Parts: sequence; structure tokens; C-alpha cells
Amino acid sequence: MYPIWLLGWSGPGTKKTQTAVIAAILLLSALLLTTAFVVLNNTGGYFGDVHRTANGSHTLLQFESGLHDPEAVHAWWSGQEGVETSSLFRYVSLSQAVHEGKEIANLTFHMTNAGPGPLASPVDRLIFAERESPSPAPEAGTVWIPTSLAYSKSIGTGDRLAFEWADKTFVYRVSAIVVDLPFSQPFTVTARIWMNESDYAGLLAAGGAIHSSVAHLDPPEWGYDDAHISVQVVNGAASPDEVDRALRAHPWTEHVGRFGYVYGVPAETAENARLSGIPVTFTDGDPDRLGYETLLGRHPATGSEIALGVQAAELLGKRIGDEVRLYIRGIQASYTVTGIYQGIPNMSLSARMTTDGVPRLAPGREPDAPAFFLLLKEGADRDAFIAELRERFGDAIYAASQETLLRETFDQAAGILIWPLAAMGLFIAGVAYGIMYSVVRVQLKRDARTLGIFRSLGMTAGRLRLALLSGAALPTFAGLLPGLLAGTLLMPKLLEAVLRAYGIVEFPAVRDAGALATAVAAGWAAILGGCWLASSDVKRQSLRSLVEEG
Repeated sequence: MYPIWLLGWSGPGTKKTQTAVIAAILLLSALLLTTAFVVLNNTGGYFGDVHRTANGSHTLLQFESGLHDPEAVHAWWSGQEGVETSSLFRYVSLSQAVHEGKEIANLTFHMTNAGPGPLASPVDRLIFAERESPSPAPEAGTVWIPTSLAYSKSIGTGDRLAFEWADKTFVYRVSAIVVDLPFSQPFTVTARIWMNESDYAGLLAAGGAIHSSVAHLDPPEWGYDDAHISVQVVNGAASPDEVDRALRAHPWTEHVGRFGYVYGVPAETAENARLSGIPVTFTDGDPDRLGYETLLGRHPATGSEIALGVQAAELLGKRIGDEVRLYIRGIQASYTVTGIYQGIPNMSLSARMTTDGVPRLAPGREPDAPAFFLLLKEGADRDAFIAELRERFGDAIYAASQETLLRETFDQAAGILIWPLAAMGLFIAGVAYGIMYSVVRVQLKRDARTLGIFRSLGMTAGRLRLALLSGAALPTFAGLLPGLLAGTLLMPKLLEAVLRAYGIVEFPAVRDAGALATAVAAGWAAILGGCWLASSDVKRQSLRSLVEEG
């Protein structure tokens, strides 16, 4: 046994450099593989862990239409066995806020009365990311804001936010940043701002209606691609009908789509399907003209038709042509499925229908439809159009151009996806660089005598390094091409598998030739850079040392 052990350790003992380099290669390879595994394995699990920690809600309710008494509904849910409910929070919606002199676009702010202790709520418990003091509620003159707002707009504790309301400006200091589950998801268009009770009363004294909520807030599914202007009525200072008339009467308007949101409860569900209800978007406009798309079929054209998100279709067990029965506003109706679509909002657990498809209860009790998407006539000045709307309706509405919405969405995407993926790409390039460096160092030790012979024949160190580089270039390039092809074809499928739980079943991959060429060049440069740096030993070592090492 001892001779075998001695023989096994004789190589590492006499070739320490080669052994160390091989160990480095194995370490880097294991690091790369482990990192990829950890990233893929934890992609979908983190939100679930946070949801359990915060005792996240399964259903959120919002009372704004006056159809039901919030106190009575809250009391009924609180009395149900096996059901936990949050406190009943009241809020007022604002559309204009400024941070460090810059307007915060594409967000509606729900200024919420925190009361004496929002931390005591058993559902959707707040998790503090940053905090100035252990106060159980925001102190006077301060607010708590969600992580989605803070991180996307680079807002920290101690910063000041200015809110416009009823021609007045209210300034508050951010004293805490919280994970507020209903409002901390990426690409949200709503933010819950927790306020001190006295500040909330002072805000209401400035004017405006209030809304009571245990909140069901469905983010609008913006038609970014084709709509020129987005308008949303955010508080009772103006009625949606008044805004609707103004938009349709404007000489610059070509097409207006008015959108609203209701909640649909399936009359029947598949066995073991955990589905209590789905948010339903309805519109009187043309979804295709405004940028909405379907994966299969078409959008509904009549009040008896409906399009389902992919998750809703799967949980309901419905396909195109099937009938689905929903309770909407307490009335059961039957709809024919005409299309299936995917969308980030509500993770495709949603539906779309025409305005005619929403049951009518009584005159004057029409469903709320506070959002509008507009196409303007050719040559119309979008900024002037928005300025005119803001001058007329003030902070009762939020209006923005397509460019503003896209810029805000891209900024969030950059922080959430692009920069982390870029960092991962740099990490992979660094590992590739390290592996090539280690391989070339092993090659130099192995072929030292041969290299010494070339030097003795008059070959300069520079030419010898170029020869090593050219020898590595061809197999490197040959390996990059299959890798590029595999990544281009397989990565969208991998992303679809990861994102399927979020309602995206067809990832819209953009294969830009310039970006792909840049990626290939960066990978090639990293690998060949490792080769070139490792070969610098040839220049530093003497001819005699090369021959002796060999």
C-alpha cells in the first residue's frame, strides 16, 4: 500500500506548478457550474419564501365603487373559519410626486393611513429593508415606501418626497423602506405610501374623496407598443366620464380605448385547481390597434366573448371555443373563449373582454373604467397634448407618453435583469480567462524543452507567443460558434421554462446581430487574453532555463 501511495504523490510533489494549475482549473470549473446551478435552482423559490415569511395574502380586495360596505365585507371575511384578514386601510390616490427635483413617472401613489400599528396586521406583514427607528408606525412628517419604488428610483431613507394634491405640495421624509408584497413586485404601476395618521388627515383636509381598501389592485396591462398616450384617473377630483368626453372630443385624437377592471369568480373549476378568482380587464377600444397581442386566436369582439391568460386557461381547463361561466359583480354570465394570451401583470392569471361583456347592475352603477390609451393623429404634438390635459384636470389624472412609459420600464428592466445578467456574463468571461490562463501555463511547463529548441533556432519570444496565440485562436473560435448557436436557440427555451410560472410561455427573444457579434468578440478576447498573459513567461525566462525545465 505504501509504494502505491508514494507513487501517487510523487507526481504532485515533483511538479508542484502543474498540480496547482490543474487544481485552479478544476476550482474555476466547479465554481462556474455551482453558480449556474444555484442561480437556476433559486430563480423561482425566493418569492415563495418571502411570501410565507410575510404571510402573504391570496386575495386582495379594493372597495372604490360603492357597491359594498367595506366594514361589512371585512367583518364577514374575518368571521370565516381558516381565513386570516388584514386590517382595513384607507387611502387616497395621487399621481404626481417629485424626488430630488425629478418627477416620478408611470406610478399611482396610494397614500395610506397607517393607523396606530400597521405592523400588527397578520396578513401581508411588512418586512423592513431599511429603517431609521423602531417606531410601530410612520412618525409625523415621515412615510414608509415599498422597495419597488425605492430601488427603481434610487430613493433612500432620509430622502424627501414631494406630493402634489389639490394644488398644494406635501413634503415627507422617507423613514423606512419596506417589502410590501402587493406593491413590491417588479414593473408595478402602483405604490403604497404608508403615512402617519395625522398627516393623512391633513392630506384629506386639502380636498378630495377617500377610498377604503383591503385592496385588490390590478396593475394595468399597458399597451406600450402602439398607444401614443396613457391617461389614468387617479382620484375623485375628476370623473372618468368627464375625462372620456374630453379625450374623444379633442381634435388631435384618432382612437381612444377606455379600460376598466373587475373581478371574476369561476362558477366551476377543475378538480384540485386552487383558483378563487381572476382579474378581468374590459375595454371599448380595439386591443390590436393599441398593442395587445394573443398567442392563440383573437381578442373578444362581442359581449359574449372572452380571452384568457395562459395561466387562467390552464387552471380553468379551457381552450379556444370552450364556454366559461364567471360571476362578475355578483351576476353569472357565460362567455366563449376566443383567444389566449400571455402577460406579466397578474402572471397571466387574468382575462380580457369588451365593455359590453360586463354585467350591468343598475343605471348609475356602471363599472369603473379609469384608464385610457390613445392614438393621436399624424403630426400631433404629444407633449403639448399631455400638458393641456394636466392643465385642465391637474392631479386628478396621470398622463404620460409612450416614450416616458418605455423609458421607465427599461430603467426597471435594466436594474432587475440587464445589469445582473451583464454581471453574470462578465463573471463567466473571467472564469474562461482563468481557465485559459491555467491551461497555457500547463502547456508551457509541458513543452518547455520544445520551446527552448525553437528559441535556439532564432525564434524570438514575441513570435513564439504569437504562435501560441494563433494555436489557441482557431479552437477557441471553433468552440465559440457552437456555443453561440446553442445559446441563441436554447436560452429562450430555458427562460421560458423558468418564466412559465410567471405567465410567460413564449419568451420574445430578440436576436440582434450586432449584440451577438459583440458577445462573441468579448468571449474571444477574454480567452485569448488569458493565453497571451500566460505566455509572457516565455519572454521572461532565459533559453537555458527553458531547456532545463523541459
